Amino acid sequence: MRPAHVPRAWIVLALLYAAWAIGRAWSTPALEFDEAEQVLHQQWWLAGYGPQPPLFEWVLWGLRQATGMSVLAALWLLKAVALWGVGVAVAWFVAQQGTRAAAGAVAAWTLTLPLLLWDAPRTLTHSLLATVCVAAVVGLSAPLLHRPAQPLSRRRWFGLGLFVGAALLSKYNTALALAGWLAVLLAALVHGLPAVAARWQAVQQHARGLPWAVVGMAPVGVHAAWLIDAWPEIQATLGAKMQGEGGHWGHGFVALAVAWLANLALPLALLGAAGWLGSAGRVAPTDAPDAAGRPVRPWLRWALLYAAVVAGAMAALVLVGALHQVKERWVLPLTPPLLALTVMAAAQWRVDWVRLQRWSVALIAMALCLLVIRPWVLAWLDRPANSRWPVRDATTWLGDLLPPNATVVADPIQLAGALAAYGPEGWTVVYPHSATAVLRQVQACTVWSVTAHHPPAAPPLPHVWAPVAAPKTVTLPMRPAGRTPAVLTLYAQPWQRTDAACPAAGTVYDRTP
Repeated sequence: MRPAHVPRAWIVLALLYAAWAIGRAWSTPALEFDEAEQVLHQQWWLAGYGPQPPLFEWVLWGLRQATGMSVLAALWLLKAVALWGVGVAVAWFVAQQGTRAAAGAVAAWTLTLPLLLWDAPRTLTHSLLATVCVAAVVGLSAPLLHRPAQPLSRRRWFGLGLFVGAALLSKYNTALALAGWLAVLLAALVHGLPAVAARWQAVQQHARGLPWAVVGMAPVGVHAAWLIDAWPEIQATLGAKMQGEGGHWGHGFVALAVAWLANLALPLALLGAAGWLGSAGRVAPTDAPDAAGRPVRPWLRWALLYAAVVAGAMAALVLVGALHQVKERWVLPLTPPLLALTVMAAAQWRVDWVRLQRWSVALIAMALCLLVIRPWVLAWLDRPANSRWPVRDATTWLGDLLPPNATVVADPIQLAGALAAYGPEGWTVVYPHSATAVLRQVQACTVWSVTAHHPPAAPPLPHVWAPVAAPKTVTLPMRPAGRTPAVLTLYAQPWQRTDAACPAAGTVYDRTP
C-alpha cells in the first residue's frame, strides 16, 4: 500500500501506541513478570533461555545494539511496534483482497482482542511477537488466495520464510497456526483452479520460490542446535505447563473453549453489531460468481477449515492427555488467520466500517489510558500490587549495601528485573527459578540473596552455600501511596561457596567474584 493511501486509522493507532510507550515509562518504574524476564535475559546473548523460544530476546538485543537505547526503552518501543503491526498486517491482508476501504477499521478491530487491549501492553512479550509474526505470514501470503496460479516474487517468498521462522522462534505453538493456514492455502488452490493439471502446474511454479523461503528461515537453525541439546529440560517444563494439575479430559475441553472464547468474544461481538447496524442485505451469496464471472471466495468455509485444523489438533492433545491447561495467551498467536478470514466473510455483508473503527479506536484508547494510570488506581483501591513496589528506592538501598560487582539472586522476578534494570552495570542478577541455561551463566564465589517479604534462602545454584552474615532488612513505603499505608520489606544476605576453590569467608568482600 502506497504511503499516500495509508488509512488514517493506521496513523492514529501508531500515535496511540507511541503515547502509551511514553506513558508507560512515566507511570511507574516497577516491572511486570515478562518485562522483568526480558531485562534479566538481556545480560547475555544466548541461543536459548529456557522453555520459551529466544526471538524476542534476540530482537530486543539487536534493537539495543543498533540504537543505544536502555533495555526498558527498547522493550516498550518494540512492544508498541508489535501491537501496531498486528492490526496493520491483518488489515493489509484485507486490502489485498480488494476491500481497501475497510483497512483502517480492520486494523483497529483486530486490536480489540482482549489480550491485545490489556495483557500484551502490560506484560506479554513472546506471545505478542508470535502474534505479529503469524499476522505477517497472513499478509504476505494474501495473493495465494485470490491468484493461486500466479507465482510470488522472490522478495515475498523470502519474507514468508523469514516470518514463518520468526513465528516458530517466538512461540512453538505457532506451528498449529501455520498448519491451519497451509490448509487454507491448499483449499484456495483447489477452489481457484478446478483442473488438476492447472493445480499441479501452479504447485511447480510456487516450488521455484521455496529456496528463498528456506533462506529466510535460516535463523531457526541457530536455535534448533541448542534446542536438541536442551530438549529433555524443555520437554519436561513444557509438559508440566500444558498438563497443569492434570485431571479428566473434560476439564481440558472446557479450558480450551474458555481460552478461545476469551480471545474472540469481544471482536466478534463488535463485528456482529457493526454488521447488524449496516446491513441492508447480502452483497452476494458465498461462492456466487461476481460481475466478471469469477467465483467469490468462500471465506466462511475457509475460516471454519482453519478453526477445525487448529482446534482439532488441540483437542487431540487433550484426548491423549498431553494438554489439560490452556491459557488465553497460548491461543492469542493462533487468532490472526481466523480474524482475517472472518472479517472477509463479514465483508460480503454491508458492515458499518465507520462505526466499527470508531468503537475499536475508542476501546484501544481507553484501555491504554487505564494501563498508564493503573498504579494510581491500585493505590486508591489499597492493593499492594507489584506495580506499586518502590524499586528505585530498593535499588538505592542495595547499592549502598552491595559491592559494585555483586552477583544477586533476587525473588520474585519483578524485583530481580528491577535490580538488573536500575542497579549498577557491574551487577549480575538472576531469578532463583530461571532456566538452567541462564543460571549456569553465574560464576561467583559470593552471591547476595535478595527477597521481598520473606527471609532469603540458599541460592539455587550448583555447589554448597553457607551464609556469611545475618540478613539485612529495610522497609520501604509503596509508591504511589494509598489511603492505607503499605510497605515493602526487603531482605539481603550474602552467601559463599564452601568448596576450596573460593577464598575464606573473611576475605571475600575485597575479591572480585
